[in-house]
Amino acid sequence: MIDDQTNLFRTEQEKKMRDRNRQKADLTYQNGKDLQEPERTPAPTEFEYEFVLTNAIAQRVQVAGEFNGWKPNEELTKDGNDKWVFKTVLPIDSGKDKYEYKFVVNGSEWVVNPNLPQTKTKEGFTNNFVHIPN
Repeated sequence: MIDDQTNLFRTEQEKKMRDRNRQKADLTYQNGKDLQEPERTPAPTEFEYEFVLTNAIAQRVQVAGEFNGWKPNEELTKDGNDKWVFKTVLPIDSGKDKYEYKFVVNGSEWVVNPNLPQTKTKEGFTNNFVHIPN
């Protein structure tokens, strides 16, 4: 009789353990998703950037750079007395770590913002640049 009780006790314990394992399995996989695997957010493909230039004599300011083929077709708007701004979304290019750019004042004068990061090209030109986030 003792052996039957021991076997019954083992069987009950095994059943409880099996049920707990099934419950854990149900919690880790529901609706076709593995709940233990964290959902991954896709890497961003673009970032927001605001171009800013302070220029007292400007009547019109545009920006040109590597992101638009150096074509000055992005217009800045006047925001205050001498401040010009343009907010845009730039693509994240995995092969680059920065975009170089310059401002075009009054349609002909290519200038940099002296208060922003600058770099020199191999040809000797000075450009502003923005870091591309990783």
